[in-house]
Amino acid sequence: MVRRLLITLALSIPLAGLATALPAQSTGSIDPAAKRSELARLEDEAALSQETLSRLEGEVKAIENDTLKLRAELVETGQRMREAETAILSAEARIQAMAANEEAVKASLNARRGTLIEVIATLQRMGRRPPPALLVRPDDVLEAIRTAMLLGAVLPEMRDETNALVADLNELVRVRRDLATERDGLKKQLVALVEDRERVNLLLIRRHEGQAARQAQIDEERQRAAELGRNVSNLKELIARMEKDVGSVQSAAQQAAQSEKTRTQLATLEDPNRLVPAQPFEKTKGSLQFPVSGPILRGFGDTDPVAGEQLGVTIAALPSATVSSPCDGWVVFAGEFRSYGKLLIINAGDGYHILLAGLERIDVDLGQFVLTGEPVGVMGTGEAKVATAGSVQVGQPAIYVEFRKNNVSIDPGPWWSKKGEKARG
Repeated sequence: MVRRLLITLALSIPLAGLATALPAQSTGSIDPAAKRSELARLEDEAALSQETLSRLEGEVKAIENDTLKLRAELVETGQRMREAETAILSAEARIQAMAANEEAVKASLNARRGTLIEVIATLQRMGRRPPPALLVRPDDVLEAIRTAMLLGAVLPEMRDETNALVADLNELVRVRRDLATERDGLKKQLVALVEDRERVNLLLIRRHEGQAARQAQIDEERQRAAELGRNVSNLKELIARMEKDVGSVQSAAQQAAQSEKTRTQLATLEDPNRLVPAQPFEKTKGSLQFPVSGPILRGFGDTDPVAGEQLGVTIAALPSATVSSPCDGWVVFAGEFRSYGKLLIINAGDGYHILLAGLERIDVDLGQFVLTGEPVGVMGTGEAKVATAGSVQVGQPAIYVEFRKNNVSIDPGPWWSKKGEKARG
């Protein structure tokens, strides 16, 4: 029995590596900063080669003169990026759970360190000096009986401790193997995401080049929008002034007001030719996707530490995540506005406006019609402002989303896709 137990232990736990198997101390909970650093490291490793960059440039150049194809490519790439970001968030969650499991196993091993060392030392001594044979001398028989009585009392506990140790070490090996596999998968997702981000950047450059003829007008309207943003005191006044005083925005607002009358044949959401929303905003309830992939940090009506009751939702995002338009609509503001940071306002028609705040970069212009799922901007890396209704925080990238009907804030909850919300919960 003793020899069998010793062999089992020796095969399962190389004694020379015991110090490695039993860590000196548990490292505690997962540090969020270390988690972000690990993700940044993987993103650096996922950098694109020059060959890939050249291929992307060639693909984009092939469609630079076809506005419809360029727009359709933007929407399609935006959807792929969204799926990749969702997969990355899920992988991060699994990795965090596995890392926590690893810490728990290490803590379990550390808690029994002293006992296990004593058990292993006893087994080693017994292996070197086994109990005497029964048929020798009377004093040997007495010693053997005493040894047998002692072993009978000790062996069950030793066996239990050994089995527990083997189980924990096997679990540690399994967790570390699964962690390596998950990290490999995460890196592949990041490579795909980095490639699609570069594709979107090239597509946006081509689109902006195509607007060169009206660049002077665009610059003038941006300056006018910036001046209004500095001079008005609230969102209600900002929207009203923009849709009255800025040419392209005024035209966009008029199209939004007339969209219900002019919508004679509804286009499908997949049709990049549409210049009006595919359906009335009211009918999109239960189908809209978040502008970024991530969980809700604060919901509509939650108490904000600084501003009181929140009039929208704050959604966490990956660093440098692409922001997509949640709906069809016209851009009626794009720029800095007070504590909101960079603010994008989309007129969805029928009296509805969608506000997206806290972006690091905005990639659409005033008066532009945007499609559902079309990339409209980029989030920061975590050090940028996180905008809420009247407060600013620093930390994880997050976007503030507010829905307005006739310039009054409403609960966006009924509009979000339940499937999408569940997937991000």
